[in-house]
Amino acid sequence: MNFMDYIAPTTTTVQAPPAPSTLKTLGEAAAPDIQKVDFSHADRSLYCGMRDNTNAPTFAEAGKALLAAQEADGTRSDVSGVDLSRSSIAVDTGRLVLNTERGTFPLRLQAAKQICQQVKAPWAYLKTLPAEKALGALNWSLGTHGKADRTLRLAGDEARALVSDRYGAMDDRTWLRMVFQALREADLLDEARVPVWSTGKVTKMEVNFGDQATGPDGFMLRTGLGFRNGELGNAPASGHGIGFRIVCANSLTRSSKAGAWKRRHVGDPKAQLADLVEAIPGLLNAGKALVEGSYHAMGIELSREAIEARLKRMKLTKAEIARCVEEAAHEVHMRQTHAAYVDRASAEVYAEIADFTAWDMVNGLTAVGRDCNEQRGHELEVLGASILEDILA
Repeated sequence: MNFMDYIAPTTTTVQAPPAPSTLKTLGEAAAPDIQKVDFSHADRSLYCGMRDNTNAPTFAEAGKALLAAQEADGTRSDVSGVDLSRSSIAVDTGRLVLNTERGTFPLRLQAAKQICQQVKAPWAYLKTLPAEKALGALNWSLGTHGKADRTLRLAGDEARALVSDRYGAMDDRTWLRMVFQALREADLLDEARVPVWSTGKVTKMEVNFGDQATGPDGFMLRTGLGFRNGELGNAPASGHGIGFRIVCANSLTRSSKAGAWKRRHVGDPKAQLADLVEAIPGLLNAGKALVEGSYHAMGIELSREAIEARLKRMKLTKAEIARCVEEAAHEVHMRQTHAAYVDRASAEVYAEIADFTAWDMVNGLTAVGRDCNEQRGHELEVLGASILEDILA
């Protein structure tokens, strides 16, 4: 063989014109954020298996599963020293990308929103504009208002968040290690079980312990601790006293100063660990108060109209109020039949004839939170606890 035998033959092809872009607005180009992953040890359809949670994962087991779910979303890493004023945003093959001196990164929705917020560009408006027009306005804002010393938080090669360089990298691995150590120093680690955890834009673990009581409706209640963390500049590291109800995996969550521990992602992690260890006894007492309050709440009768009026004052939407009443009726059905599941049609009938209590209402409220995003679900759990405290005051 000679040299020419190694050369691929030349062929002449006619290039087809590029296909017109199907991208209409800027909002269509942002990659979706991480999908929420939920784990619940309880199965509402199997009541006999929910009288306790001794077989629920240990803290270490739950943490390992949680981190594996995150790893499936993309390896976590940070790129620091990003100067937004010397960066630009473009659309590449239908994806929104940030071009920086440190590299080019596809943008997820959370990161795109945070960039817009930091450069005073209204994402809610820009996302509705034709991409070309929106990019012009956005890049002008980057050059005018962009700041240096930003950090991109990545999943694989995608930017999932933009934070300042002074933002402490309290990622979930670090946060889990801190909570693990705090539980061990409080002599609670061996008995700790995690019947519920979830991870998405916010990560949550609900931990409860050996002490268990039969609630006023015959279902098991445990005092516990709820831990939350946001890696994306969207939630502090926090701990709350909770009353955990095994049958439905719902929690009432204390958020008052006495019942909650919150720390921003700045400062010394060692000092934060010491603060959390010191706070744990108070958090447990706050959770215990919620469990004890359930017995009093069962004795307080409320009409459907009273429930709807109270929830309306709390600024719930009409859809949330309707769902809460339906779930409260579900509670009545469970209490009367000791069944952990009732079909929707039967729940609607019970909603018309049920004799409600304050306990049914707060459990209905937290049940609605199961189907909401992380932030709204947490808000409803906190609201349920505050309503219970207000009723018992």
